Amino acid sequence: MTRIMFLRIALILSSVVVIGTGGTDTAVPQEYVFSIPSLDIADPTHVFITSTSREPILTTLRIPGVYEVNNTINRYNPADIQLSIDVVGRDVRVNPGDQQHNKTIIIQSSAEILPFVIDNDYAGGDAYLVSPTSRLGTQYHVASYKSYSTATPSCFCISSVYSNTWVKITTPAGQTHRITLNRYESYRFDGGEDEDLSGTFIQSNKPIAVISGVYTQVPEGVLYGDGLIEQLPPVRNWGYNFALTPFLSLNSGYVYRVFTTIHSATLQMSDGSITHIAAESFHEEDVRGNTVLSFTSDQPVMVAQYMKGWHSNNPGRGEPSMIIVTPIAAFTAEVTFPYCVYWVSYRIS
Repeated sequence: MTRIMFLRIALILSSVVVIGTGGTDTAVPQEYVFSIPSLDIADPTHVFITSTSREPILTTLRIPGVYEVNNTINRYNPADIQLSIDVVGRDVRVNPGDQQHNKTIIIQSSAEILPFVIDNDYAGGDAYLVSPTSRLGTQYHVASYKSYSTATPSCFCISSVYSNTWVKITTPAGQTHRITLNRYESYRFDGGEDEDLSGTFIQSNKPIAVISGVYTQVPEGVLYGDGLIEQLPPVRNWGYNFALTPFLSLNSGYVYRVFTTIHSATLQMSDGSITHIAAESFHEEDVRGNTVLSFTSDQPVMVAQYMKGWHSNNPGRGEPSMIIVTPIAAFTAEVTFPYCVYWVSYRIS
């Protein structure tokens, strides 16, 4: 006999808000430009906007020619904007390497804010923090994962801030693609069957935003997949020192990848071992159990950490997720934890 239970689950986005000394003047108007890879969305996409400021901040979110909404927010009064599939647009699958233009989302604010995107699907979604255009760059390496099926390829979206922005894309297979984008134009690049776009090099003549996404299983073969999505940091924001900790209440450990630039890197691990990584590649480790590790690199690197899926843990819990790990140099002594609550129905049979 099959037993079916319907659970009502509250998914809470807990995000660390950095309150540092120095850096960007939070009173200066800011702009945020990005697009969203649709990872089989069933529920609305949420754009959650908050701030560390106690003073009111005026914000405008718009999709040119499609949608616009204004909000006044502060640290005690965030905005939770739900963008329907009709507004965001569901992607039509394309051939490997083809370009498809996506709807660009623009947020403008009277001071620095913290916009988060929650890309939902039926059972859960991933989230990422959107960077202001002042922190974008011109060189990126893609962090992704092997796709779950041909219908959900490894992909990334590129959004331009300026007109006449040329972009060169070099995939791990050595294929090169060149495009030119107008101001506030975005497009999505899809990988081929079973292709993992991790390590793809993206170079442009003007700053761009890059959002990586894939619907997958972590590790491969584990029941239940989920969407992984993150805004990628430009190479100029990579770091040298990192610490990795296990995910709360999960006993299966985690997977991490370390990405290099045009230079090879040597990692001095906290257990005394040494790891060498070739230039323009990445190194992957499957960490078992509740292991905390740290390392120092002799070259700037980017680190992605992956949460394992439901059946990797006992009892079953957790969903595949990807986060870009913050370098230790960017740590701070004070944080704020805003949250966004939404509900989904989940069936267990």
